[in-house]
Amino acid sequence: MKKPWSKFLSRRDSTRPVINDNNNYIENGHESECMVHNSLRKNEEKKSQELFSPCSDDASDDDDPSNRFEPMQSRKGSMSLTFPEIPADLEQHLHRHLENVEEIVQNKRNSRSGDNSGCLEDHFLLQTSEHLNILLQNISTSKNCLFLINWAFERKQLFPNSESDLVEEWGPEAETKLLERIKEEVRVSLDKILQEDRNQTEHNEETYIQLYVDIIQCINAMPKLVQNVRPRLYPQVQEVCYQELCDFVKRYTSEQTKILQQKAETWREHVENPEMIHFLKTLKTCKELGNHVSTNATFVRVPLVQEINKILKEMEESTMQLLNKIVTELAETSLEDYFKSRNTSCNCLLHSISGQRHCGLFDELRNHFPRLSNASDEQKIVMDEAYKIVVHSYLKHLIQKSQWKLKRYWSTDVGQAVDDFAKELHTTISDLAPGVQQWNCILLKINDILKSNIDGLRLDILGICGDFKEKR
Repeated sequence: MKKPWSKFLSRRDSTRPVINDNNNYIENGHESECMVHNSLRKNEEKKSQELFSPCSDDASDDDDPSNRFEPMQSRKGSMSLTFPEIPADLEQHLHRHLENVEEIVQNKRNSRSGDNSGCLEDHFLLQTSEHLNILLQNISTSKNCLFLINWAFERKQLFPNSESDLVEEWGPEAETKLLERIKEEVRVSLDKILQEDRNQTEHNEETYIQLYVDIIQCINAMPKLVQNVRPRLYPQVQEVCYQELCDFVKRYTSEQTKILQQKAETWREHVENPEMIHFLKTLKTCKELGNHVSTNATFVRVPLVQEINKILKEMEESTMQLLNKIVTELAETSLEDYFKSRNTSCNCLLHSISGQRHCGLFDELRNHFPRLSNASDEQKIVMDEAYKIVVHSYLKHLIQKSQWKLKRYWSTDVGQAVDDFAKELHTTISDLAPGVQQWNCILLKINDILKSNIDGLRLDILGICGDFKEKR
């Protein structure tokens, strides 16, 4: 593409023979100092004429004595655009400053409309482009950078006779700067969002969803603005924002994994203030971010989308594994005491209610997994897994105990005790997670199985456990 300043360079080159001749003349020393001065002055006038004559539509101007002796600096100054100084608070006054720039260009064009218009507009365009570059370097926000780009795009009519285009000459560099600023701003904003979440101490419906809501708003804000102002840049801007999201998700999941692992080791220390909300919130955040990325990343590279979803999915799985570990520890500890304790035991995990054996495991589940209205979906998923873990653990302990020992310890009908446990387990889990699938059907069959011989009991329970593992 032909640069607007290339014309001026070629014209300046044409003056070199004149300068060289003049230098030779001075070196020969054939004239007095006064004559040298006069010669230099005439050469300056000649250069001025050569510079402007190729752009002139009126050849008679060169013959006009008044033009012939017009100083070069005066003619050159008449082509210069004098822009206002850049305000100190440019971010606040960019709009007004650009209005002044446009007014200056228009006034200068109007005052020289009949004088070398094509050449002048090339020169005006070059000066305007240089001034926009200065503005670009002094702008610190992506929003103002986008405004500046759009202003230049909409001001093409300022130079209708120019062979160059303001946006094409200046636009690519400006767009690169815009993407760099967006990248930096999104990264800083996402880190700030995460830090605010880390400092959060309250647990309510708003704070439960605030993290993923703020993240989504952050990565959507600039693409949405660009789509309204400069739609052509939307794919590039969305790609930049989602790349930053990918980097953020890596940092977030790395930190969150360490936090949850620590909580999984100390969960018993927080009976009065259960910390399961942190696990549920992590599940919610990963699920919502994954859904948003899959649905809205229309112009993002497929590999990048897949990478983000993979990281989020792995975080969900890791969180569930930690929760299942907690439930397993809880179930094993409670059920071990349950199966070893007699009815006369004063163990706090075992007491009699209307002649029925009550397992302290149900109280532990209620304490550590309290029902949360704002986390119902995640709690249902967690309690569904907890339900299966408890049933499997109960069956394991039941197989390991002989029926006669259970009768001696419990002093009650073993089959009825198992039946009571199964019903209370379902009631407890359903209270914590309404609508959860029923997984106690296997336990409800034990009462009938126990009425058979002991060997048949072991075989039947082993078969049931095998079927249960397959269903899980």
